[in-house]
Amino acid sequence: MSRKFTKISQEDFKKKLSEAIQKHPEFESEFGDEVEIIRELESGDFHSLFYFGYILRSLNKKVNKDLGKVVFDLENFDAVGELFGYELGITELDNGLVYLGCYGGGDWECPVFFIIYWDGSTFRGYIPSDGNAWNKKYKTAFGSESESDNYDDEDEDEETPSKGDMVLIINDIKNRITIK
Repeated sequence: MSRKFTKISQEDFKKKLSEAIQKHPEFESEFGDEVEIIRELESGDFHSLFYFGYILRSLNKKVNKDLGKVVFDLENFDAVGELFGYELGITELDNGLVYLGCYGGGDWECPVFFIIYWDGSTFRGYIPSDGNAWNKKYKTAFGSESESDNYDDEDEDEETPSKGDMVLIINDIKNRITIK
């Protein structure tokens, strides 16, 4: 089943995301009066704080549900630059989809790439399958398979990919999330 998005400029996306983060109860309690952090957010710097990954995951009920489909930690989170083959940050695809590309994973996990995008009325999350380094059998980051209810320790010899493949990831995103 395909998801839908509405076109939005990168600037409007950045503004909406910054506003949503600042309204999040955990942001308010942790950083609400820190002017420098708010300036960084408004400029699109969504990686400054370790806690941003946790805030993004629980931005709203839909994002929480969307990103909850794969078990991974956000101890190590970033949304700027390139790491493990993942291109991070605010990106616009040739089909018009604007998203924030992020990765997250615990020290014991292979990082998982995910995006936050605007569907026209709310933010959504998506974890691509193709090209992304997570265990499809257990729906976990590589390294956290034992967190799965149907874990079989005989699978531990399965080869863990060292990085993602952005060409496959982008194709997955474009096939799954289409314009309204």
